[in-house]
This record gives sequence, structure tokens and C-alpha cells, in this order.
Amino acid sequence: MKKRRYSILLTVVLAALSLLVGCAKPDRSEEATQLKNELQDILYTKPEQVLARVDSAERAGVFTETTANLIRSNVYGRMGQTQLALFYGEQIKHSPELRSEGVNYYSALLQLTSLLNKNGEWGKAIHLADEIIADADQGGLDEQMALRIKSRALITKASCADHMGHMEEAERYYLESLEMMMGVTQPKDYWIADALVVAVIETTEFYLEQDLIS
Repeated sequence: MKKRRYSILLTVVLAALSLLVGCAKPDRSEEATQLKNELQDILYTKPEQVLARVDSAERAGVFTETTANLIRSNVYGRMGQTQLALFYGEQIKHSPELRSEGVNYYSALLQLTSLLNKNGEWGKAIHLADEIIADADQGGLDEQMALRIKSRALITKASCADHMGHMEEAERYYLESLEMMMGVTQPKDYWIADALVVAVIETTEFYLEQDLIS
């Protein structure tokens, strides 16, 4: 009798496991990567088509909600539809999925700070930039990449302070950003060089504007 009960239990367990396997989501990461590359090629020329394909990919399970919202935020930002870009950007701000992607996570947050700055939400942009700076040192990032991320966040803080009329603060943030990038040892890396160039250009433009005003 006991042997028969064990046999029935084993049958039930095996049946349950087969159902779980059947219900498991297939790995579609390669398909998602390929689609993201395709969308990148038409991002500037056919943004509406990109948005339509993102919707379809999310419904089909190729894109997660986080990936879809990240692309939507990027597309709407490039289309000049800042409110929609912010809406989707806010959806992914605390996404565990995105946070696990390291550099991509910080890039998304930096994009969000830029959108907040553009929308005149300077206080929120500065607060988020401070969070990025504090978090970058603890995010397990390469030291050079952490410098880049913090430098870009400082540029946003400087721009916000400038818009708010806090010129001394703006100057301090611009100079901090520039000084930070002077410490890079991988200037040939595009992502590092990009931040260095931005720091130089933004700081130079700030001083040129001050000269014109005075």
C-alpha cells in the first residue's frame, strides 16, 4: 500500500515538473538583441515604426516591459516629446532588471536627468544626479567608467544650476566634471573620450556665455 502511494506521488511530481517546463518562458535574448540592432538603424529616420515594432515585440514577449520602456523613452526624447520620454523613463528608474545591466543602467538614468533638465525640473534632475554620483562608486563598475558616469552627472547638475541662476554653483560643478575627466587613463575608449569632450565643451561654453553677459 505504501509502495503504491509513493508511486502515485512520483507520478504527480513528474507531471507537475513537465507542466512547469512547458510553461517556462523561452530564452529570446538573441532575438531581442537582433531586433534592438535593427531598430537602432532606423531610430533617426523612422521613429514611429520603431515605436510600433517595440509594442509588437513587447506583446510577443521578445522585449521585456523594461526594455520596451527604455527604447520608448529614448525614441520620444529624440522626437522632442519630452513628457512622454519622461513618463517611460520614470517607469524604468528603479527596475531590478535594468540595474543588473551595469553601464546601461547608469546611461538610462543619465538620460533621465537630461530629460528632467530639459523639462525645467531642475531640482529633480539635481537630486537624481546626486543619487547617480553616490551610487556609481558602489556599483561594481570599472573605475574609468565610474569617472565618466559621475562626470556626466556633474554636467547635468551644472546645467541645472546655470538655468536656476546659481552661477557659482554651476561653475564649481563644471570644473569638478572637467577635473574628474583629467584623471582618465583610457582616453581612446569612446565612452571615456565622449565624457571628456562633453566636459570640455560644456565648461568652455559656460565661460563664453559669462563673458558675453558681463
